[in-house]
Amino acid sequence: MKIFKKKTVKMSAQLIAQHRRGMFIPAAVLQPLTKDMNHASKMNFFLQLLNEIEKWSLCSISQFKVGICAVDERGNLYCGVNVEFPNTAIHTTIHAEQFLVSNVLNSGGNIVGLEHIFLKAPPCGHCRQFLSETLGPELMITVFHDGIYETRELKNLIPFSFGPKDLGVNQSLLKPERDYAKCVAPEQLEEATKWASESELRQTAVRLASERAFAPFTGVHEGCVLVCDDGEVCVGCSVESAAFNPSLMAVQVALIDVYRKGKPLSSVRAAVIVAMRPPPESAAKCPDYTEFAKLLLVSATGIGSESIEVVSF
Repeated sequence: MKIFKKKTVKMSAQLIAQHRRGMFIPAAVLQPLTKDMNHASKMNFFLQLLNEIEKWSLCSISQFKVGICAVDERGNLYCGVNVEFPNTAIHTTIHAEQFLVSNVLNSGGNIVGLEHIFLKAPPCGHCRQFLSETLGPELMITVFHDGIYETRELKNLIPFSFGPKDLGVNQSLLKPERDYAKCVAPEQLEEATKWASESELRQTAVRLASERAFAPFTGVHEGCVLVCDDGEVCVGCSVESAAFNPSLMAVQVALIDVYRKGKPLSSVRAAVIVAMRPPPESAAKCPDYTEFAKLLLVSATGIGSESIEVVSF
């Protein structure tokens, strides 16, 4: 369908600028602006939002800016952008779709409640997989391109899909029912809790790893806490995909938290990473990300390795 442009550019730019920190627009702000718009005007409004959101992209390698936004069932809007790390391998790149999901997760939002996402380019195969697992195949997706827009269900973009059930995992990624049997033994958690008892940062990292991380495929549950130069704390946890490659390490999710809060990645001054690993007899199946996570942090933020505390239990 064709987009009928109206004078929404200025309004969109002002709206987005006011909500750069958090990359989130509450329903109380968004809904009064869109309630009287017809469908074509509303689509143009979201397109103009995307034009502004993509300006936050960190894409020094590809020079290809990607912005994404999504509306939940309450009318709240979440944003995401692609993030490339020029000093490390390109497969550490965070896609805008991954950023969006991490933004919702760290905002305390309800992933299941997302109803509609908007993009200016079709999601790559990597992201179709990730979105299908995190947001669900029934999600509506609108893609703007060449002066038109198309809307369809996400499942139409990923036929014959492969997901968690194919690997024997019945829980869906980041859904409320994700209380699968984590491979965290009571004595393991007791040891970690004792280690963390005198540090709030350590305690937060342990909680992220033991309670929030989703890692049913490797059993390695990680939590990451980053401290910025103004003292603000940013967090992340493992987010695994059945396709493995779209998975996010806890460090990547924590870096997303830094950037969504409007801080440069170079503002990170200290880090704590905790890994809760399966029993020794399962070690052959369980990768160790800790050294790679440290390298990524050093490359992406400039932090010294002596300022990164990494512990496995």
